[in-house]
Amino acid sequence: MSKPKYILESGKINGVEIDSDTFEKVGYGIRDREDLIENLIMWISEGNKCKELMKQDLKMLMNRTEEYLLDSVSTNEYVFEGDAEFNDICKQLLKLNNHG
Repeated sequence: MSKPKYILESGKINGVEIDSDTFEKVGYGIRDREDLIENLIMWISEGNKCKELMKQDLKMLMNRTEEYLLDSVSTNEYVFEGDAEFNDICKQLLKLNNHG
């Protein structure tokens, strides 16, 4: 039996709109990779104190091709399709979204 395929869109998984409270409960949100890159460039140029970490994140994100990704709401952790925890996080988001 194959694992379910989860497709990320802006605020959606498999076309299902995910409530913002659900993202907070699970601890991950859906982010547009290009938007995240633009934000990192802006923050780095502002001389943010976490500049080196942001540069590492920027380099990693620029080498990826996914349009959307999961990111931690409390850290700089990014989860991409194919990562070990990707399907579990998507499943949790959909389940909590439907059952609060």
